[in-house]
Amino acid sequence: LGKQVFYTLYHPAAALYNGSMRETLIKDFQRIPKIIAKIKMEEK
Repeated sequence: LGKQVFYTLYHPAAALYNGSMRETLIKDFQRIPKIIAKIKMEEK
């Protein structure tokens, strides 16, 4: 089996119930492309 990467983050609805979570969610989602790029580089 191949490697699996887990990136834990809050469900987007968390920001609806707790507005202070909005910035955390934005930052978490902004990190995803960098994480994917890093994984692709490690696969080479």
